[in-house]
Amino acid sequence: MAKPIWVVFYNTNRYGWMILGFTVFSSLLYNVYLILTSILQSLNKFKLVYLVSIIGFATNGLLDVPLMYLFNSLGMEAFYGAITSTIIGYTLSLTIGLVSLHKSEGIQYKNAAKVIVRDFIPAIAMVITLVLLNRILPFNTEVVTGAIITIAINIIVGGIIFIYFSYKLGILSYLLGKETIDKLLRKLRIKRTVE
Repeated sequence: MAKPIWVVFYNTNRYGWMILGFTVFSSLLYNVYLILTSILQSLNKFKLVYLVSIIGFATNGLLDVPLMYLFNSLGMEAFYGAITSTIIGYTLSLTIGLVSLHKSEGIQYKNAAKVIVRDFIPAIAMVITLVLLNRILPFNTEVVTGAIITIAINIIVGGIIFIYFSYKLGILSYLLGKETIDKLLRKLRIKRTVE
């Protein structure tokens, strides 16, 4: 979806949509990093916050230029190297912080890992469907109207698939409560029978 979204907001650009598409991963890690540092601060582990921050930023700074040259020599755009160095820096910071929490606080990650894997199933199903769908959509995403139509179709189809798999796996019941889901389903059934 990076290209149509970029076209809608910034018009056509050779590199913009590629940067947007890859930056999503570093943004995700950045958000997890913020959560981790907030947890560490609430546990009064300020030294560990400084340590993970310095190591992450230093790794990012040290790998930035070498990875840009590496990606360029591999025939890829150099900005992929810069974003990859950011991803490596955040990953290293997160790894050090999570391992330290495990050792000092005895936090176990098995249940969290199971929940994360379960919660990724709807997202993976949605992404696979949308990748296949976008291969057959006839709209030109380099034109604003074609990009808007493509985004709308992806939102509708992706939302339906995500909600369906989340419901089937019990994720919606877990997040919203079984009673809320049952009430919503009852209302939808009543509307169907009335129509």
